[in-house]
Amino acid sequence: MAASSEIGAIAAGYALLVGFAYGGLSVRGLIDCVKESVIVTAVIMYLIAVSSVMGWIVTTERIAHDAAQFIAANVRSPVLGLIVINILLLVVGTFLETVPALLILSPILLPVVKGLGIDPVHFGVIISYNLILGIIHPPLGIGLFVAARVARITPEQVLSATWPFFIPLFGGLLIVSAVPELSLWLPNTVYAWLGLR
Repeated sequence: MAASSEIGAIAAGYALLVGFAYGGLSVRGLIDCVKESVIVTAVIMYLIAVSSVMGWIVTTERIAHDAAQFIAANVRSPVLGLIVINILLLVVGTFLETVPALLILSPILLPVVKGLGIDPVHFGVIISYNLILGIIHPPLGIGLFVAARVARITPEQVLSATWPFFIPLFGGLLIVSAVPELSLWLPNTVYAWLGLR
């Protein structure tokens, strides 16, 4: 998170210098840009605040913990386990922002997936993929609101334009879940090269 913030600051500073150097940016344009940035940031912070409340509810009500216990007690097949975990992650991703969801769900679900014989690296790729999908699907998809604000259209218009892209995204999720080698070949190759496996 810190590295991405620093890179963003460097990129903004560079864009500011280039804008003034080539005459494409005026003081008035800079003020308008700062105003727009403040508004977009306020929208994002509001959504994160709402998501934090949902994270608190999920944690205090032990929703994720109870779901993990249910999966551990009733699911024996790794394939069925992955299907149930994917559905759980997609549902949670609609209400929680990515970082709180990772912090809440990863330690709870990791023992479950280990018990099913699923590689933790494979699970890490699956949980990341699911929660990235959560950024763009309603009701809390931060990406939808940011895109709507930047394009100056409604979130509903953004969503109607993005629906076709959900088909390949969910197809990719199915492939990543069903073929662990896609997630594991690189770590296995690196570990083998370093003599760690």
